[in-house]
Amino acid sequence: MTIRLRIPQRSLGFRLIAIALLPILFAGALVTQHLREGYAQVARVGLLEGLSQESLAGGRLQALLEVERGSVLGTSRANALPIGLAGLTELLGIDISGMQRDLDQLLMDAIAAYHQRSETNQEFELLLQRRQDFLAPDSKATDQEVGEVYDRFSTILGDRQQKLNSTIDEFTAVDLGKESGSVELRSRFADAQQLNTLVTSVGTETSILIQYLIKPTSLTADVKLSYARALIDERATAAQLTDYSVVQRTLLDPNSETFKEWHANQALATALVGLATEQPPDEGPLGPARIVTRFSASAARWLRDATDAFRELSASVSAAVDHLKITTTQRSHTELIQGLVVGLASLVWVVLISLSLIRPLRRLTKRAARMRDGEFNDPPMGAIGPSEIASLSKTFDQLNANLQLVARQSEALGAGRLSDVALREHLPGRFGASMRRSVDQASAMTERLATQARSDAMTGLPNRAAALERLQEAIDRTTRTGTFAALLFCDLDGFKSVNDTYGHPVGDDVLRKVAARLKQQVRAGETVARLGGDEFVVIIEGVRAGSELMAVGERILRAIEVPIEVEGARFHLSCSIGITLSDADSTPSLMLGQADFAVYEAKRSGKARVLCFDSSMQAAVDNRSALERELRQALDEGQFELFIQPIVGSASRVIDSAEALLRWNRPGRGIVAPGDFIGIAEESWLIVDIGKFVIDEACRLLASWQAEGVEVPLAVNVAGRHLVDGDLVGDVSRALARHGTPSHLLSIELTESQLVVDLPRGAAVLTELRAMGVRVALDDFGAGYSSLTYLRQLPIDTMKIDRSFVSELPGNTQSGSIVASLQQLASSLHLDVIAEGVETAEQARFLSDLGCDHLQGYHFSRPMPAKDFGNWATKDLAREAIIIS
Repeated sequence: MTIRLRIPQRSLGFRLIAIALLPILFAGALVTQHLREGYAQVARVGLLEGLSQESLAGGRLQALLEVERGSVLGTSRANALPIGLAGLTELLGIDISGMQRDLDQLLMDAIAAYHQRSETNQEFELLLQRRQDFLAPDSKATDQEVGEVYDRFSTILGDRQQKLNSTIDEFTAVDLGKESGSVELRSRFADAQQLNTLVTSVGTETSILIQYLIKPTSLTADVKLSYARALIDERATAAQLTDYSVVQRTLLDPNSETFKEWHANQALATALVGLATEQPPDEGPLGPARIVTRFSASAARWLRDATDAFRELSASVSAAVDHLKITTTQRSHTELIQGLVVGLASLVWVVLISLSLIRPLRRLTKRAARMRDGEFNDPPMGAIGPSEIASLSKTFDQLNANLQLVARQSEALGAGRLSDVALREHLPGRFGASMRRSVDQASAMTERLATQARSDAMTGLPNRAAALERLQEAIDRTTRTGTFAALLFCDLDGFKSVNDTYGHPVGDDVLRKVAARLKQQVRAGETVARLGGDEFVVIIEGVRAGSELMAVGERILRAIEVPIEVEGARFHLSCSIGITLSDADSTPSLMLGQADFAVYEAKRSGKARVLCFDSSMQAAVDNRSALERELRQALDEGQFELFIQPIVGSASRVIDSAEALLRWNRPGRGIVAPGDFIGIAEESWLIVDIGKFVIDEACRLLASWQAEGVEVPLAVNVAGRHLVDGDLVGDVSRALARHGTPSHLLSIELTESQLVVDLPRGAAVLTELRAMGVRVALDDFGAGYSSLTYLRQLPIDTMKIDRSFVSELPGNTQSGSIVASLQQLASSLHLDVIAEGVETAEQARFLSDLGCDHLQGYHFSRPMPAKDFGNWATKDLAREAIIIS
């Protein structure tokens, strides 16, 4: 299985931009992914801020809970003493309850801050409730109970802190490790952990001192020594906190009161060590109460200062996170702008490069299109675009120049200018050589055609065009000399039977012998020409009187009457001659028409005679010319219209077809039948134009009837000249297509006399029409030659029996026999039969009995206007059959 990729047709610019956009789109995808990661980092920074604050709050709470552990243990033990907490307070001289309240307030703030940042579980809430129980005035909680609660606090907060610190480390070290703000943020967290350690150390020291104070005698020397070493370790840890400015300023600044008090307590620490080892201090007998009092007051102040440090550290962390968020966002925006700028610059670059290619290519395309359409007169384009396209444009200019030369040479040849300078120019290469040969051949052919175009191929005489030119020259010369130019129009009588009987080759030989005899009867300098068919003319100059011409005409008559032998056959021909003389207003066409009319009158008078055109004939010519003009005007102004006569079935008496009959609605005279003007139209080309109108109008009527639901075949009459000399097939085809008419509804009618003018040509045309689906009818059969040869050779569908036979029925037995014979003949040839001119019921019955298929005549209906027929047929359509009685 082969898979073919079909690429849609698009312009070159579209394809270039499409190709260039692929890397741009790819780069855009990468930039988008990078921007997405940048904005994800911004989101992580926001999340980091919450995690950071939660970590700080958790660390602060954990440190304060460790401090409170010692406070709770001391309070519990104090309550267990005989003197109780109040007696101990009085004995020591310090406000233990106030210190406890301050610590509780600090814890409440820390718990609230932690709750704001993190969700606490049910166990955490229960632990807080147990803590409140330990702080009750009458609480006597054991060390184990207190330890379990605060150890659980430490575990819960420690697990949470471990997860938070792991996430924060991942964000700051991995996701945000390249950001400058993440370094500062990690430093702030390290400071926070040191601060937590410092606060916890304070609580641990206080716890150790309180435990020692309550039951100093219950502690062994090893325990006391471990307490003392723990104090020293805590103090050493605190002393190492020198990296963070806030811690230095609030706790270790040498100028601060807290630091001074801390330094003074170094002596107390030394005393505690000595006390723990049962060695008295160097400074004198200071009791444990004095030491604890000093440390407790100092611890309270330390916790308050540590709280302030926590707040500043929280603000510093928030500032670091905000800075990180701002830098990350700015970087993302910068990258976005850079990506857009790069993408836009790339697109502009691609567009500019595409335009640099498309514009010259578009000019080349337009030039190629104009050259394709035969336009070669454009100025040269010159070198345009890149080097390759510039080379192509130069090639186009050269090709255009070559085609211009070809056009000039062709024009010169067409105009017959064989000496034109363009014909001496040479085109390059093999094409130029071929064109040179073509020019030479065309020149020779032009000379031959020029000769052939002015001579008759069959006889060698000048043809019609040459005769008219020579007649004009004769008129011009005789006008200057005061003499006349004469035209003798010679038309053979009975020549058509020669072609019909012996064929055209024999007829052509006869015409060549006639041409030779005509040339023998004229003098040198006089012209004999063949107009066409069996028509010849003789042009004579210098005539002074018409009597001279009559003698020439008589001489030609006698020469033609001499029998002509061709292939053993003898032909007796005669000739009718019409003569006309020039005058001041004569033209070749006018003189030819006058001579033609004189021939027409000679034939009508009996043929084989010479007749000179005179003034009496001029009136008839003028009338005919006027009638021709009126007919042309009638055709142009739409004065012609079709009348429709129905044709019925002989058995059913139902309309099964119709015939279209031409009428002239002549202004001022009403409807004129065709017998009054068709003869004049047939003598000119008008009959062809009228035939086109009839065919087109019939097709229009058929289409309109069909649209109204009436489908009646329609026959039209066609002239023999239209059949032989016109484009009957093309006219019918165009009319059917123009109106969308089905071809089987149209029928063409011709008479025998029209067909015998050129039987082979007529048969070929009718065959083409039948191939299109158009039916063919032979009209007026029996009135002409009625040759069975025609019926055998012609492609016809219908035979129409002439009305001259029908009009004598049923009384005339001879006519009846002829009609019966014609009916039998048509049946044997499988032709439909239509009897014309049926005017009585008796005729209709007689024809029906003979077996005629269809009947037409006044007995059924006279011809009616087309619009009346359409309305009538539509009105009666509901009956599915139109019955005519």
